[in-house]
Amino acid sequence: MTLIEMLVVVVIIGIVLAFTAISGGPDTQRQLRLDTERLAAVLEIAHEQALIGGAPLRFEIDAQGWRFLIRDQRSWRPLTGDPDLRPRPWSVPTQVDLSRTDGQSTVEFGRDAIDSPFTIVLRREQARVSLQANGLGLFGVQ
Repeated sequence: MTLIEMLVVVVIIGIVLAFTAISGGPDTQRQLRLDTERLAAVLEIAHEQALIGGAPLRFEIDAQGWRFLIRDQRSWRPLTGDPDLRPRPWSVPTQVDLSRTDGQSTVEFGRDAIDSPFTIVLRREQARVSLQANGLGLFGVQ
C-alpha cells in the first residue's frame, strides 16, 4: 500500500464515523414516541384487566414515570406483582399533561367498558407526542 492509499482509507473511515455519530445519537422525538407507544400498550392491558378481573385500576403519571393502583375494599394501594402493570420510570424526566373530556384529573379503569376519552401529552426538550384514548379501550399515538 502506498501512503496515498492509506490516507484515502483513513479519510473514508473518518467520514463513516462522522455519519455514524450524527445519525446514531439519541433522537428525543423517536425515543419519546417509543415510550408513548409502550404506554399505550400498557394502558390497553390495564383496561382489559380491569374489565376481566373486576377490580378497578387507577393510573397515575407524572414527570418521573407512571404506576397503577388497585382498589382494595375502600382504599387504593399500589399494584405490585404484575409484570405488565408494574411501576415504570421515564428514561429522562418528561413533562406530562393529562386532559379529560369530563374534567377529572385521574384515569380509572373499571367494570364499565365505556369511559370518558382523555389525552396525555408528553414532552421532552422540543419533542412532543400525544396519546389519545377514545373511552372504549383504544389508545392511539400521534
